[in-house]
Amino acid sequence: MPEIAREKTTRVEPNHPQMEEEKLLEIVDLLRSAYARKENVVATETTDGEKTLTEKFKTLIESNIPGTELRKEISEKIEIWKRVEDAGALTSEEIDQQIKEFIDGKAKLYIDSSEHIQMYNRKYVEDSLGDRATKIFENETVKVEDLRRILHVSLDLNGLKTLNEAGEQSHNTGNQALKMFSKILKDGETTLWLREQGIEVIPAHQSGDEFMMLICSDKDLGLLVDEIKQRYSDEIKSTEAADLLSFEAAKKYFTELKIYDSFLKYLIKKSGVDIGNLDYADLNQKMSEMEASLKEKFKYKLGSSIGIATLGDGLSRIAPDSIKDKDYKEIIRSVIGQTIGSSDERATENKKKSRAELAINDPFLALIYNRSVMADDSAEKGGLILENVQLETEREELAVENERLMRLTEGQDKATKEMWDKMAQLEKTLAAEKEKSNKLQKELVPQEIKAL
Repeated sequence: MPEIAREKTTRVEPNHPQMEEEKLLEIVDLLRSAYARKENVVATETTDGEKTLTEKFKTLIESNIPGTELRKEISEKIEIWKRVEDAGALTSEEIDQQIKEFIDGKAKLYIDSSEHIQMYNRKYVEDSLGDRATKIFENETVKVEDLRRILHVSLDLNGLKTLNEAGEQSHNTGNQALKMFSKILKDGETTLWLREQGIEVIPAHQSGDEFMMLICSDKDLGLLVDEIKQRYSDEIKSTEAADLLSFEAAKKYFTELKIYDSFLKYLIKKSGVDIGNLDYADLNQKMSEMEASLKEKFKYKLGSSIGIATLGDGLSRIAPDSIKDKDYKEIIRSVIGQTIGSSDERATENKKKSRAELAINDPFLALIYNRSVMADDSAEKGGLILENVQLETEREELAVENERLMRLTEGQDKATKEMWDKMAQLEKTLAAEKEKSNKLQKELVPQEIKAL
């Protein structure tokens, strides 16, 4: 299966609260119908010889080749080998050996090329996601909770660019960080915790600082999403990584970029000091004090932004009308893309929040992490780079404050709405009582007149 492009649509929150269950299951029904049509075609085209040899190597193929396209290619090759065997050109043992070597060669297409990482690539996760989703859609009945048995996780390694350029060993420093990060995903505490519960974990490397994972179970994983994200985040942050980058190396790097002094001045100004009123000696003293404070607190840490989406989250981003009458291959590609796109968007949202918090709690580490996303790398434009960092930091702080105010406003709005609802109800009650009183008064007046 070709690599799936990341798809972006209107974001839907985890567990898809914006979509009715019936609508979600409608998409599942469309998928199952398309799958049934595909299976009828495959059954018609498959030969007896192909069935025989495919069954013989079924376990080997399924454990190494999750992609339907590669499996189809292997099946076509098997048909050729069957003819060769029938013609007596090769023995059964020789054909078996060639098939095993062919499958092994195709399996290598799923391995990441980076020697220091040693894990699957993006294609393996994409094909595995499609394969496991198909197994769910094969069932007679599919429940909404079944769509939470598959999780896709998007992760990135913060600060890789700075490590590559400022580390004592240049790109080797970045490679060490990637190796540490990949080890956490492959057999770290959180991964082992999941596997001990019988949950399958498939980590993979996309490119550069980007990673992904597929987490699968025969049970609903929806309630574990937040805990999984928190556990991986805590484990990554707590991993000993101080040797990757020293304060002196980072200082030298940012000084060469003409960023360091301006950054110190920015922090001094942010602390409430009016730099304009300081003379040269006082300013230098303040900068020395700020540097001493940063150095005392600094300890390089690994960091990551994590986003998790269920298979159901991916389905919830698809409009039923958009997949009617499409073949299964096209629909499942869309499901894969939307699921990955959903987790990517959540990772991006979490990145914004974590960067805002880090800018407040550890500004020097925030500068190191932000360096990896700066658009301009030239030392001559260091002032502009710093300005971007400052503006970005301030923007993120404002975003955090805005979110707090929005939550506060929502609470006030709720209280205000409740008050207005009570007032409206009271007005209705008063109106009803008034109408009742008027009616009673009309009934009493004639009686009083008669009495006279």
